[in-house]
Amino acid sequence: MDVSHIELMTTDCGQRVLAQTTVHEPREAIATLLPGQVALQWRQIVYAVSCSLAHLHALDIYHGAVRMDNVFRSGSSWRLGPTRCSGHFNAEHDMWALAHFVSVELKRFIDDPRQHDALNELAKICMSTGASAAHIAAWAEKGIINAAHHTNSCPPSMTLKIKDIASGFRLSVESRSRVVLLTCELSRVPQCGSLVPETQLDQLGTVHLTNSSNAVEIPDPGRTVAVFCASIVNRVAKIGAHCLIEPKRIFRHLEATLIDQKLELQWFWPTDMTCHTMRVQVRPDRYPQSDADQFAREHECFRAQYDNDAKFEIQIPQDWNLVYVRVSRKDQVGARDENAIYGSAERMPLKHVARRRHFGNSVRTGAWQA
Repeated sequence: MDVSHIELMTTDCGQRVLAQTTVHEPREAIATLLPGQVALQWRQIVYAVSCSLAHLHALDIYHGAVRMDNVFRSGSSWRLGPTRCSGHFNAEHDMWALAHFVSVELKRFIDDPRQHDALNELAKICMSTGASAAHIAAWAEKGIINAAHHTNSCPPSMTLKIKDIASGFRLSVESRSRVVLLTCELSRVPQCGSLVPETQLDQLGTVHLTNSSNAVEIPDPGRTVAVFCASIVNRVAKIGAHCLIEPKRIFRHLEATLIDQKLELQWFWPTDMTCHTMRVQVRPDRYPQSDADQFAREHECFRAQYDNDAKFEIQIPQDWNLVYVRVSRKDQVGARDENAIYGSAERMPLKHVARRRHFGNSVRTGAWQA
């Protein structure tokens, strides 16, 4: 499965799954191959399947259909077939399915007892505490696995700096560990703390830096994109928190604070006096994708109301601990996405409310270029 081209959707219960895959070339199922062919390539098969699972888990998607009849060879590469679009799955379910695939289904095609021992060892690793699909990929590729390091250790200290320059933006990262810096589309922001194989990082986004001693300059993206770092240990990358880079031709500031069930938003209202209403969209799983995102909750904010309160408040369900926000002009239906602004907020403990940074009672005004 080439995860750089997957389509994402969300089920009615809020679970993210694959809407479709883009594998259209001729495929061969494992069952149609000779046992000797499988015996020679079982490490490549395990590597391909575990890489696909690692990327899906990083995007908060769970496969639910890891089995022999859903793994194919296409040309010289192996692919994992489509996901199940119903039911409740998680990473643990996929890892147990991977263990069964390795120790039962794949073993049928292999006669060598020494390889049976290796497959049994790999299955135990799949079911061990802290192991992820990224660790299995590292094992299948190089025989390296150290699940305890990533699971029990604290995330490495990384400082990401973004500087506005004339030609675009200057990105740099300070860290004592080996890091990679990437940018990606808002629809594909990986989960903070997720693990992926180092060799597959380029499928999560565009790689800009491969060490912590340099900086890189990127042009104005023309749309809002996410930037994040990944620390590398034993060929496994741990994803860090992301931040946003927004086009220079719009005003780039949206402040969001989530306290209990109340989301407070502040932004600079467009100076265009014909703009009387803003569209505010919120989701708990990822950034709203467009004006027509059917899985986002939509609210209207009127200019008179905002001027009076100096903020806009929304009631959020109690089980939403993280909220992604998109704000756009209501009078520009179907406008280009670069004219929207984005932000996110994590639920703040009440004891920290007094410490939170705010803007006082001043009403925000500023340029929002359409």
